[in-house]
Amino acid sequence: MGNFRFQWGGKGNDRFTRTPNNWVNRLFGSNNDKEQWITVVGKEAEIYNTTAEVKIVFDRFASMFSNGIYQELDSKGEVVKNSEIVKRLLNPNVLLNGKSFMQECALHYLIFGNRITYTNYGSSMSEVPTALWNLPADRIKMILTGLIYEQIDIDGIIKEYYLDCDNNGTEQRKTWQPSEIIHHKNIDPLNPLKGKSVLESLHMDISNIRASKGFQNVLLTKKGAVGFYSSGRTDGQGNNLPMKEEDKIALGKQETNEYGIFDGQSAIKFTEFDVKWNPTSFPVKDMMTFETISEGMKRIIDAIQLNDNIFSKEKSKVQANLQEGLKMAYQDAIIPFANDYCNNFSQGLRLKEGHKITLSYEHISALQKDDKTETEVKEIKARAVKAYTDAGFSPQEALKLVEETV
Repeated sequence: MGNFRFQWGGKGNDRFTRTPNNWVNRLFGSNNDKEQWITVVGKEAEIYNTTAEVKIVFDRFASMFSNGIYQELDSKGEVVKNSEIVKRLLNPNVLLNGKSFMQECALHYLIFGNRITYTNYGSSMSEVPTALWNLPADRIKMILTGLIYEQIDIDGIIKEYYLDCDNNGTEQRKTWQPSEIIHHKNIDPLNPLKGKSVLESLHMDISNIRASKGFQNVLLTKKGAVGFYSSGRTDGQGNNLPMKEEDKIALGKQETNEYGIFDGQSAIKFTEFDVKWNPTSFPVKDMMTFETISEGMKRIIDAIQLNDNIFSKEKSKVQANLQEGLKMAYQDAIIPFANDYCNNFSQGLRLKEGHKITLSYEHISALQKDDKTETEVKEIKARAVKAYTDAGFSPQEALKLVEETV
């Protein structure tokens, strides 16, 4: 189940916080049985890394989001050619390319509820940052002024962002001014300064997924013998007789050495002993662990507005359903998130008056209208290639990028 601290239900008078022990006790006949939910806060990265259903869904979201093509638009809505800021977004720092950076941005937002980007400008006069870095959102803290509602700019609310880190055994604090930070938040209605991870609302579903997998693992690894032999002999009155000791020894040697699925072993057994085989089993199907995992994954998919049809499951997906699922996922989840992401960057970067950053997904095949001709599709691809070449990529590189996303 992982190294998690369990959170127990409360015992207040509020029906929304009190653990409903009565029905649990009636079901299990115990006064000690309570729900066990994993604690999400402070464990977000571990839950993401150790719960496949979370990682699969979040990674798919990030991958789809990174298929967008950057553009800078001027005050008239026209595309800025050879945009320097687009070139920076496509090459944000020495460790990540544009696509990887976008995936990292999406994952920080989904896992931690916050994406905190440091814009490293060479000087106060620079219009384009020399690098963009996503800071570890789970470790970044803020020093506040203590004032919020009377303020008209962020400097009046936040003094600085800081990160305490270990530098070769020496504790060191790194600080950033609010003007150096672009902070994208998953809104928490109780805290306008910092976002909240979507994982918090899913902690019951994730708990059940992990519990179901843990239950399956126990059955597979610790259930003991798959079965046992018993004597088939009876006396004249029909009473069972115990197996002879020499028969036990001979039967045990045969089972260990002569029979099985490996080379030199026989798959068919012949015996002179009068024995019965008694298999041991557990009604796994009745526990509905597989259904619990599947339903939990659907809740995760719903929480971030993706579509269940784009994920492979036990049943094969019809191509039409897959295409419709992709279309709905882009329209309901990816594009709205991309718009919010671009607005956030447009406000935080030093763009010219009236300019903004956008992401285009019109080249994605699932978003093409059914009646589009092959010529129209080629035109869309050509525009996508041009957007990349305008950003400084070679025609060959641009074509490869477009083909990877269509």
